[in-house]
Amino acid sequence: MLLRERSFEGGPVAQLVVDRQGNLLLASDKARQMFGLPVADLGCPLRDSRCRSGRPLLTLDIVIPVARLRQPLRACLDGSAREVVTLEGVNRRGKPIVCKVTCSSLANRSGEASDLLLLMEDVAAV
Repeated sequence: MLLRERSFEGGPVAQLVVDRQGNLLLASDKARQMFGLPVADLGCPLRDSRCRSGRPLLTLDIVIPVARLRQPLRACLDGSAREVVTLEGVNRRGKPIVCKVTCSSLANRSGEASDLLLLMEDVAAV
């Protein structure tokens, strides 16, 4: 397993990678567990960087109101270094959660924002 895969999968918070169109490209194991995302919902495995397909993040039925992420995602793509939003929701077991979402852009070789990294943490559980 490559270092980038280990750091993505082994991170302390749930991680999602979303492309410019809002398609969910990657989700760490912690994110898949937190939101009940089946592997089939992902565009491709992390090691296959050529894949750029997936489902729009804002249409997924997960435990937080992802539609409220539209503006922070747009701000990151437009050049904001980082956006932080706190969303309330209900986990898959019916318990309330408070999810802190930190969004930052991932630059391509030209230095332009191409994809977004979302770090998600249930701060109510901390």
